Amino acid sequence: MRCLPRSVAGWDAPPKAMFTAACGLLEGVLRYISEHNLLTSDIRIASFDDHYLYDSLSIPIDTVEQNVPALAQACFSMLTTMIAGEDPADSQLILPATLRLRG
Repeated sequence: MRCLPRSVAGWDAPPKAMFTAACGLLEGVLRYISEHNLLTSDIRIASFDDHYLYDSLSIPIDTVEQNVPALAQACFSMLTTMIAGEDPADSQLILPATLRLRG
């Protein structure tokens, strides 16, 4: 994550919270805060998707956890409907997510 140091270079203090949209971006944020001795700061970090390894980190990572089985089933149903030449019942589907707070 080379853009993060440039983004925060002019700030007086590190951000109080950060949200990453992917695990790869989270890795860059964790590397940055580790290299800048911010692991013990009060920064809150959140990311999209959950992973069991987040439970073992020294810094709490809050996550928005998707219901992957429900998402896969909905995609499969929609695709098989379209393959059969029919229009899906819904063009948009909203599936609930779970907020996992670790801190």
